Amino acid sequence: MRTQSPDTLPEAEMVQIELIRRSSIARRFEMVRSLSAFTRQLAWEGIKRANPSSTEEEIKYIFLKVHYGEKLAEAVQLYLAPRQEKQSC
Repeated sequence: MRTQSPDTLPEAEMVQIELIRRSSIARRFEMVRSLSAFTRQLAWEGIKRANPSSTEEEIKYIFLKVHYGEKLAEAVQLYLAPRQEKQSC
């Protein structure tokens, strides 16, 4: 059997797959949710590290742009602009 990961023994992968199969739907969902959150956090930290002089708002814009596209990032920025102006007053 060929493994999905080149650094994992076939026997170990078979055990992992069997454990996932035996898990409840709720547990599987929690594993996916946790992995997604961890991935987002790594992406966020990478953007912050690559842009150390950027503000929090700039980091948010870059994150949106990288993950959802420039068009959506700009739309969100335009939508939030009036709210941010009110907060700064």
